[in-house]
Amino acid sequence: MTLEESKLILPMMEEMIQTLEEQQTLVSDLYQQLTETNEQLLTMQEQNQSLLELNRQYKELLNDLPASEGMLQTMEQLTNENATLTKSRDDWMNLAEKLSDENQKLKEQNNSLQTLIASYRNGGN
Repeated sequence: MTLEESKLILPMMEEMIQTLEEQQTLVSDLYQQLTETNEQLLTMQEQNQSLLELNRQYKELLNDLPASEGMLQTMEQLTNENATLTKSRDDWMNLAEKLSDENQKLKEQNNSLQTLIASYRNGGN
């Protein structure tokens, strides 16, 4: 190759080298972006797995919900029954107290009557 040809080819080669370097920089940037995008995708996949697991757990809780509602109804029924039984017990205790008072009065009246009977038997005073 002649010197003249070299002078013509050399700038073209330098331009080609510069173009290759620019392309290499672009490819490097694209690779970096692809790597970052891949990392984001992996993170999103992990989050998706976590969300799927939470969704499964929520479905289990929702399946248990009717049983919980049944237990709440049973608790309400038992609470009402307990209130009814408590009132009934209180009524019976009040009645027992009244009967005890009445019994005490009757015992006192009986004692008075027996005293009167004994008094009449002994002479009528």
